Amino acid sequence: MNLKKLNLDIYICKKLKILSENIDIQWNVPSVTPIQLKNILINLFSRNKLKDRDLNKLLCNILEVKTILAKEKLGSLEEFFIKLENSFNGSLESEKIRNLDIFYDTILVFFKNVVIINSIDLIISKIFKLGISLNKEESRKTNLVFELRESKKNIEEFFIDKFFLKQRSYLINLFDFEMDFYIGKSTDLFFEIIKNIFYLHIRWIVREQDLEINRNFLKLMRENINNLSEKIEIYKKIINIYSDNIRFDLKADLWFYEILNQLGEVKSTNKKWELFTFEERKIFKKWFFGKKIYEAFNNANDPERGEFWKSYAHCIVDFKMYEKVAQAIVMEFENHTVVEFGKVGNAAYVYPRHILSVERVNSFFYHCSNTTIRDVKLKDKSVAIPLKNSNLSSGWNHPGNWQQTFRYRLSELGYR
Repeated sequence: MNLKKLNLDIYICKKLKILSENIDIQWNVPSVTPIQLKNILINLFSRNKLKDRDLNKLLCNILEVKTILAKEKLGSLEEFFIKLENSFNGSLESEKIRNLDIFYDTILVFFKNVVIINSIDLIISKIFKLGISLNKEESRKTNLVFELRESKKNIEEFFIDKFFLKQRSYLINLFDFEMDFYIGKSTDLFFEIIKNIFYLHIRWIVREQDLEINRNFLKLMRENINNLSEKIEIYKKIINIYSDNIRFDLKADLWFYEILNQLGEVKSTNKKWELFTFEERKIFKKWFFGKKIYEAFNNANDPERGEFWKSYAHCIVDFKMYEKVAQAIVMEFENHTVVEFGKVGNAAYVYPRHILSVERVNSFFYHCSNTTIRDVKLKDKSVAIPLKNSNLSSGWNHPGNWQQTFRYRLSELGYR
């Protein structure tokens, strides 16, 4: 037998075609060509007629439908769905509808389009009125359509609630969420769900959930929210959590370091902070300067002084440590500047802010590379404010119960 006379290519193609059709039947995906789709659409738009068995064909090939609508100038996608809704009349052919899977997929794709979602909802209502026995038990998607309709929530709210039901599990492995609800991480719907979780629930996440949950949410935010204005809206909500003098904790550190990395320090030259209120900037600076004070005195091996000055972080407007000059720590308050030294044997000095500021100390270093501790203390220490009015010495020394003495004097200067 001459094998060349057998057209094996055609034979293979036929076998593949049969296999493909069997898969389509099993998955309830109707086989249809672009020409058939075009004819169905022309019939739908020109005669307002639709065979119920063609409904799935159109929805399963929605991208091709969109292309044909534009090419043939038949109408918009919204007009197409309205035509579908009006033309679907539920004849006996509707019995071919075995489940609502394709409707679920359509809802996920067009979740933002109110016209399309309403049309899909009305078509589903017609299917329910027909009393068609749907394959609900075997289809997860069909079950979700039932749940969605019964919840009477909008689509984003429905999935946000689903996310929170198993939040720890989903945060550990987001793929589980994708598989449970068929929502890919790269889709618009996934992005909207994540964004709304942060907009609506960030206070609850930061205040009520543990550090691990917050770390996972931060990772989720980094992966999904890139627009700066959207981030800033979330940052504002996080900062305002601490508006009532709520103690900064490890969760605050987690989020505030992220804000610092994204926006930088609160300075008049930093335009990003112009979008925040005065109170919001004040809260962030309180945390920021508290961290700076702790680090500076920790480096000086004097955490006791660090704890004391940290309680005044809300009063500080600028801060700088000069490691090479006896570990000078300059804390600029609203009307005064405090200079402490990490090196043992040095008192603190307090000056009116117009006489000494962080900017002026910086200028010492700019104009003279050999700036000394005497320069930072100011050569004329008579301008320094004494610890007590009766004191001849301008330095604030640290013997005994110095904290109480300092606290009283600072309150006289207007700082509590």
